[in-house]
Amino acid sequence: MNAPRFKSATHEHAASDGASSRAEGVATVTGIANRGIGVARVGGKVVFLPLTAPGDRVAYRIEREGARYSVGQVIEVQEPGPERVTPFCPLFGRCGGCQLQHLSYEAQRALKRHWVEDAFRRIGRMDAAVDEVTASPVTVGYRNKASIHVGDGRVGFLRAHSHDIVDVPECPVLEPRLQEAWPAVRMWAHSVTHEEPFRMMLRVGQEDSPLVVAHSRTPAKRLAQLAAALPHVRVAAGGERETVSYLCRGVSFDVEAGTFFQVNSAQLESMVGTLEALAPGGAVLVDGHAGVGWPSLCLAPPYEQVICAEIARRSCERGIANARRAGLDHVRFHRGTLASLRCRGALPSRPDVMLMDPPRDGLLPRDLEAAAAMAARSIVYVSCDPATQARDVARLQKGGYDLVRVIPFDLFPHTAHVESVALLTRRR
Repeated sequence: MNAPRFKSATHEHAASDGASSRAEGVATVTGIANRGIGVARVGGKVVFLPLTAPGDRVAYRIEREGARYSVGQVIEVQEPGPERVTPFCPLFGRCGGCQLQHLSYEAQRALKRHWVEDAFRRIGRMDAAVDEVTASPVTVGYRNKASIHVGDGRVGFLRAHSHDIVDVPECPVLEPRLQEAWPAVRMWAHSVTHEEPFRMMLRVGQEDSPLVVAHSRTPAKRLAQLAAALPHVRVAAGGERETVSYLCRGVSFDVEAGTFFQVNSAQLESMVGTLEALAPGGAVLVDGHAGVGWPSLCLAPPYEQVICAEIARRSCERGIANARRAGLDHVRFHRGTLASLRCRGALPSRPDVMLMDPPRDGLLPRDLEAAAAMAARSIVYVSCDPATQARDVARLQKGGYDLVRVIPFDLFPHTAHVESVALLTRRR
């Protein structure tokens, strides 16, 4: 079920409102919608109840009444459901970074599998064979990147469904080296003033020291102060081409500070292991959204030729350098989309495997048409949004492919996000 977007209630509200005598009703939560919001049914109508768990019996009041559904605020959890646990972060419910800390980790995994199944059934109109969600090796201290918001005297993250900044003294889902740098970064950020709120970035690789990227308009004197406060952390202004490095399957990936790379370093090896099983080798592998080369460089050795398409210039340049440094001479990068490169004759017909890992919005229509027309023997589609993946897989089925299986991965514990890998084979 799709949950509406709205400013959610917080645990603070639930605690301060107290007595159930103010409630408009009492309901039992029966499920969690795809944004991590609890669902109850009252008199045949759906009521969305933020920060609830399946089986919770709660007193609530209506905050917004709609024709098809209502949005409520929990006043009191009268009976907790069996999967409810105590959140490990005191800011859960205020900070918008996590949505599922109040659920046991096994419940989170089961929920994310259900979301993937539901997306393929509801949007793709198919009953997909969905594996159990592959658990993250670590569930706290896993994020290698954080986008920090600074403004109004606060340093932290945005409140859920809001542009308000929540002041965050510490964040337990950040990698330990970022947690160590966090207090000094916050102290420095409080001393820097801009006319408007601004963002900073904290990022760390596996082979180098943490990197702090400040606002592009930060004076050099201020950057020097931050560098002095953090002698073991690299400091750069926005726009500079500083890099961090990640290692996977013996391949080192240099990534520029503002360039996309998976935020859960600990899960990379597991994902590549699955991709190797789905794409075990052959004559030609085409990667339609190659980025800086992950995971195609890891998959490259058993192929005679690997062709990588990437539209972003800097990512393409880094991918070329990463392949060269790894000694992968049979890997070629081309800048452009699948559709544009196919028109230019840069992509072959009938490759053994087509690998696709598009942004959250999914495949552009022209790229989807190009992928189907290339008639690869199999397509491996990696996605961070089951809804757009299900939509695209349904279209690829019309283009001559059958869905074999879907394998979800938990790259984002305690959040309402799930990564999934779909294997499709060309219909004979």
